[in-house]
Amino acid sequence: KMREARCCNAKYTDALRNLLPWRPTPKDPRYLPGPTSGLFSCTSLSWMTGLMYRTRNGLKKEDMWKLQEVDGAELNYERLQRLWEEEQQKAGQQDREPYLKNAVTVSIKTRTIVTIVLSLVYTALMFLLTSHIMHMTLNYVSAPEVDLWQAGFVISLVVSLNLIRAYMFNAMFIVAIHTAMRTVGALQAMVFHKVLRLQYGGEDLSGHVANIINNDMERIMEAVISIVFLASLPLTTVAALVYAWYIVGAWCLIGYVAIFLILPIINYMQKMIGHIRAKVCKVSDSRVSLMTEILTNIRLIKMYSWEDSFAKNIEKLRSEEVSHVRGIGLLQAVNLTLSPVMSSIALLTIMVAITLSGESISASTAFTLASVLNSFQYSLGTVPFMLRSIAEARVAMDRLQAIMMRKEHKSHGFSVIQNSLAINIQHASFQWSTITTPPAAAADAAENKDKNAQKSQKKQTSNSENKDVVKSELNKKESNCKDAENNSLSEASSESQPAAAVPKQQLRGVNLSIPKGTLLGICGGVGAGKSSLLSAICGDMLLVSGDVQVNGRVALVSQQAWIYNDSLRDNLLMGKPYNKERYDRMIEACALKTDLQILPDADNTEIGEKGINLSGGQKQRVSLGRAVYSNHEILLLDDPLSAVDTMVARHIFQHCITGCLKGKTVLLVTHALHFLEQCDEVVLVKNG
Repeated sequence: KMREARCCNAKYTDALRNLLPWRPTPKDPRYLPGPTSGLFSCTSLSWMTGLMYRTRNGLKKEDMWKLQEVDGAELNYERLQRLWEEEQQKAGQQDREPYLKNAVTVSIKTRTIVTIVLSLVYTALMFLLTSHIMHMTLNYVSAPEVDLWQAGFVISLVVSLNLIRAYMFNAMFIVAIHTAMRTVGALQAMVFHKVLRLQYGGEDLSGHVANIINNDMERIMEAVISIVFLASLPLTTVAALVYAWYIVGAWCLIGYVAIFLILPIINYMQKMIGHIRAKVCKVSDSRVSLMTEILTNIRLIKMYSWEDSFAKNIEKLRSEEVSHVRGIGLLQAVNLTLSPVMSSIALLTIMVAITLSGESISASTAFTLASVLNSFQYSLGTVPFMLRSIAEARVAMDRLQAIMMRKEHKSHGFSVIQNSLAINIQHASFQWSTITTPPAAAADAAENKDKNAQKSQKKQTSNSENKDVVKSELNKKESNCKDAENNSLSEASSESQPAAAVPKQQLRGVNLSIPKGTLLGICGGVGAGKSSLLSAICGDMLLVSGDVQVNGRVALVSQQAWIYNDSLRDNLLMGKPYNKERYDRMIEACALKTDLQILPDADNTEIGEKGINLSGGQKQRVSLGRAVYSNHEILLLDDPLSAVDTMVARHIFQHCITGCLKGKTVLLVTHALHFLEQCDEVVLVKNG
């Protein structure tokens, strides 16, 4: 909170300093210069000149700036998370459902007010230029005598006000985009942290979350920008009405009536767009989830020649999605057609009414009135886009709130102990949360003891981890996959069968006290609960009874190495600052030195998604190196030596586990007896 308050003060200080014509203080070239630039540089975006010049030769990673701390996702996430928690508390006191949009509104309130003020000044200048000064110019042109001083004054005024208006529009737009980027960064961080805490319910949320991060965040960003322009619409309406009344009197009301008769039609179509957008999001989630499932099980699909069946399923979902998108485009086209003609209809209505009444209208009055209505029409012309953005953002916020309201995994947390023990578990029992599985999986589980069923299951898949996923998807699409069903799904249950719950796997009666600096070996049969024990210490399993105390920071090396698409060095550092001495020591201890010599760009080599261009042993050593470099006090190593050969395993155990990790608390899961002999203590896990 102190860091947040300090950064908030810096945020307002920098914002006020942006009002200075120039900033004499030197800028750090590593950070984005926009927020620390002067007024003219900030509003004209001249601080981007150097970057645009460098694009001729292509931009490199080193050319890109770092964000200022007040613009970073982490700080804005902390503030938005605090506001969201306050909204939840307030909702509990008022006995209502909490709304994420309320927290977002509070987080952008100050910057939105500033942007609205800039928008109002811009609107006033726009009317002053396009209406009053035009009226002065027309009267001056029609006057019999020419005053050069008056002409010079009018020209100077027009140039000055146009320049000020352009700067005001840029300032308004820059602040609006800046606010939207901060909001989206905070919301994306909220989704990321929330997904890590979600209680697994047997459903695949990857497609849904990916759609929220990519598509829904874009809708929210557009809405945050649109709110500013929409807020200035009432002033624009009043100003245009007052000035039109000043020019032609009460006749202007006829034109405004014509305009406001068209607005309900536009509003109705915007509601329809929001309704269809909700359908698009639902279909898009299904399509992304199915594509993820296909790519995950592509080997199995190729092996059974199911490409055509799955391609039809994708085409069906895509056709439905395109149909909805086409409907949105049609409604939007109608809106964009109605908006530009509103001012023309209003002007025509007013002039016809004045002519039929027997009155006359001068050229200067007609042109000035047209200018006023065109200015008003410009503001109204953005209404369809704004309403569409807000309608789609409302759908996006509802989907985002649904994620934020999901049940979280209740971790037992870490009780800090101040003694010689690193980990102290007393009379503890743990369990995984209940998950719901497809009917086919439930039937297979019930018939687990049947040998014939086991043989059938082996024929159905070559990968037991992917079996349930593929069978579930094929059951849903069985009408399109008859050939595949006859060959491999003869025993699968129908889609209408109720889902079954997998029994909760448990660790019972765990008593474990580990002194600091101990190398503890953990062994046991397959499925005995070795990995679950490490997960329990991490807090991933539910603590049913007993007590868990941990003294220090924990780093986990799982059996399945987690690698993301970035350079090898970034995968090893994982966001931590680079320390050459510690980094080189880690490379040597984890036997990565030879690999760096083989890779084309050493540790700057880009690693594909999920480490596709690394071998299994390399991925495991990268995961181990990441934990070693983290310098945490407690390391949980889940069988890291099984993925490497004997020589490398001996090197890692000698130079890493008993070398650079000496003095740290290490829990090593392994089946190698010759390594267990060198551990300080050994724990045997059996049947949980």
